[in-house]
Amino acid sequence: MITLFADDLVVTLDDPGRALPVWALPVFLEEVEAFGVVLGFWANLLKSQALDLALQRETLNELRQRHPFGWEDDSIPYLGPCETLLQPKKEANTLLILLFKETHQRDLNGLKHIIDLNRIN
Repeated sequence: MITLFADDLVVTLDDPGRALPVWALPVFLEEVEAFGVVLGFWANLLKSQALDLALQRETLNELRQRHPFGWEDDSIPYLGPCETLLQPKKEANTLLILLFKETHQRDLNGLKHIIDLNRIN
């Protein structure tokens, strides 16, 4: 799942070992860079963060050595709430997705009142 908000890009993978093997991460980052060229933004990898939700320890260690992200162990602050691992690892990805939906739903609910005020009958 890819979530875009203002100048943030959040990528959530259900099965990172299958969806993005270690050797494919540089290719993925090149695609993000190409996407940014089209939209006029660039990814600051030194400020980027990654949160392990289901990787095998060996894979995670290899990724940490190869890529300059801030590899977090239990949470990433994003738009206020702190995305965190509160569930067993196999359920954590679902939790992360739900937190994003919850955040956006709260934002949409706040906008609804503004939109209702501006309606003309």
